[in-house]
Amino acid sequence: MSNKSLIRLDSKIEYVSDELSKELISLPLSEIESLKRYAIEYQFSNDLNEFETRVIKDTINYYDELMRYKARAYFIQNSFMPPDAKNIVYTTPDKPKKEPESIIKMG
Repeated sequence: MSNKSLIRLDSKIEYVSDELSKELISLPLSEIESLKRYAIEYQFSNDLNEFETRVIKDTINYYDELMRYKARAYFIQNSFMPPDAKNIVYTTPDKPKKEPESIIKMG
């Protein structure tokens, strides 16, 4: 895979250059969380086109998956969570509520 490394994160396959991959994997969870928060702020504080918005959303998801990947790998190796995992504020966005389908049919 010439100068590309393959990282498997939650059933998605991401190709990342070796340098970036090594750098991101080596960061503590708290720093990856900080990068994720910056991307979230950037998403709402800039006038982005559709493509740019999608790239930022993908980046946010990548950081999120990377954090879970690192914590999971640490847990598997050590049988306990990484120390900085306690400081991560993690929320999952609520799924949009589906409008109830009407049971009364007209016509």
